[in-house]
Amino acid sequence: MAPLSPRREHARARRAYGQNFLADPSIARRLADLAVTVPDVPVFEVGAGRGRLTRELLRRGVRVFAYEIDPDLARTLPRHASLTVRNENFLAAPPPGEAFAVAGNIPYGLTSPVIEWCLDTPGLRRATLLTQWDVSAF
Repeated sequence: MAPLSPRREHARARRAYGQNFLADPSIARRLADLAVTVPDVPVFEVGAGRGRLTRELLRRGVRVFAYEIDPDLARTLPRHASLTVRNENFLAAPPPGEAFAVAGNIPYGLTSPVIEWCLDTPGLRRATLLTQWDVSAF
């Protein structure tokens, strides 16, 4: 069997990981503004993807822990002293032992589990999550 073209492989990965990339820079800026209210509180980013929100969070001077399960995308995230990239499942992450925030354009197939993780986690000070309209409109 012939290998998939890069474009078809990317499409397959998007379906497999439930990726929905944040493309609008103004939305990324707005999400970062809402997520970062206290500079000393680290931000756990769910599904960092191509890093648009990651870069905006870093511009606000916070420590960012970017979770990206797709190894190809995790490798493309920016190198920065305040960024820790974790190529692992956010939902399996133990919460830190300090106050923290969560931000992200969450994968559409994981909306409920991510919200439940946030609600059940002590130490969480703020969650700023972008979801699909059909998931959030009720």
